[in-house]
Amino acid sequence: MLSVQRKIPMVEHVYSLLNMVWKTYHYSSKSMRELRALGEELGVHVNVPDDGSSLATTRAVRSFKILNHDSWPEQILTDYGAEELDFLLDHFSPILTRNGCDTKLAREEYQSMKMFIATNYMDKSYHALWGMMLTKMPFCSDYKLSFQLKPDCK
Repeated sequence: MLSVQRKIPMVEHVYSLLNMVWKTYHYSSKSMRELRALGEELGVHVNVPDDGSSLATTRAVRSFKILNHDSWPEQILTDYGAEELDFLLDHFSPILTRNGCDTKLAREEYQSMKMFIATNYMDKSYHALWGMMLTKMPFCSDYKLSFQLKPDCK
């Protein structure tokens, strides 16, 4: 992960931002109270990570590897990512449910999207692939429910 941070400026920037947020709220009880108050106004529960939630968070982050087509197996792709997708849909279920996500449809869309990418776009870089999938028609409209992505399509 550290090598990816150094190679990709955007990842390094996000990491630095998240690290700064963590330091701010981890060490300052006043800042944590302010964050919780803001969370209440937004209707979001702010958790302080403990061993249980940090393990789930780590697993969630690792589960997002299913979106990196460079890590997909070359053969027998049909079952790849099913366990990780189930975990992600369960882990984020409060948010997904609130946004009206149909998890059954999300599973079907993931399978369809995975086969479509494997058949047509394995030669693209990660950034080029997802830049296209999230912003270009018909991709962004065909697969937007999979992860509740609602980009502006062009």
